[in-house]
Amino acid sequence: MFAAALLEYGCNAHLVLGPGNTKRVTELVKMVRPKALVLVSDLPDPDVDTVIHVSEHFPDLPVFVGLPEEVDQSKLLARPQITRMRSFRALFHEVSSRIGGAGTVSDYWAEPDTQVSH
Repeated sequence: MFAAALLEYGCNAHLVLGPGNTKRVTELVKMVRPKALVLVSDLPDPDVDTVIHVSEHFPDLPVFVGLPEEVDQSKLLARPQITRMRSFRALFHEVSSRIGGAGTVSDYWAEPDTQVSH
């Protein structure tokens, strides 16, 4: 849903599903050279070590995380380029602002009959 919202907004987004491992994610970051990395999970114990590894090797890459409240995020938030997002709307706003899109954030959240055509 998040990648679809970004694509609809005019942002170039790639969605990687499934279990990620450090090698795979690092290779993808090297190949794609993203403007931001996003980790969204509703798992009670998501693997955050891959994100930590990427943040160590790509310190200029901003990372946004959307994880359940009960997940210990202290290892993530100790890094300055990792930002915790507490809602879909905030995550969408921050990431679309970082990577650029075709319209404004308020356009995306407008009612369908008032949306600006892009």
